[in-house]
Amino acid sequence: MAHADHNRQDQLLGFGKNRVSLRHASATDVAAIGHIQVTTWRDAYRDLIPDDILANITSEKIEVFVTEILSGLHEGTFVLVCEMGMCPAGFCIGGPERREREERGSFGEIYSMYVLPAYQRLGLGKALLCHAAELLGSNGMTALSLWVLRGNKSALRFYQSMGGVMEETKQFEAFGTTLVVQGIFWEQISDVADRADLPSRPYDG
Repeated sequence: MAHADHNRQDQLLGFGKNRVSLRHASATDVAAIGHIQVTTWRDAYRDLIPDDILANITSEKIEVFVTEILSGLHEGTFVLVCEMGMCPAGFCIGGPERREREERGSFGEIYSMYVLPAYQRLGLGKALLCHAAELLGSNGMTALSLWVLRGNKSALRFYQSMGGVMEETKQFEAFGTTLVVQGIFWEQISDVADRADLPSRPYDG
């Protein structure tokens, strides 16, 4: 599989009065991406993860992973950044699915996608997800999956509004506790991109 095109030009996307710049990440975005993930975790996962764990999470792992992707160490992966007013407000990391599902074709996966709380409900999540689906489709992916922390009702509603279907759940150990995540699946990755021009729901990311 070829690497995603990291030289693709920036895009300006209109959401009413809001103008959003969507682009591939660079090395100068790594710290901002870490900040976005930690800040969003602490907001979205209140009451889902113990407070003492949330207070002590760091961005080290996500920053290392993003740096590896930007260095070309993970085939077919990419990192997208959304900006509003030159401020990184959200990001999306995607690539080939990390488990085998040969019976349903070639899958892409959204590994991580977060938008800062102050910039949510403006359509940034939709822009990131749709563009990620386009990139994965151009790399030969035919379907899409991702995982959402069970109990994150806002995120689950958003992905369902984008055509995602809930599948199985799984447990894993992280931050010293057991977490349960919900699988979300699109049988046709093109179904995601087709929703780019639909009106945003009030709970969109």
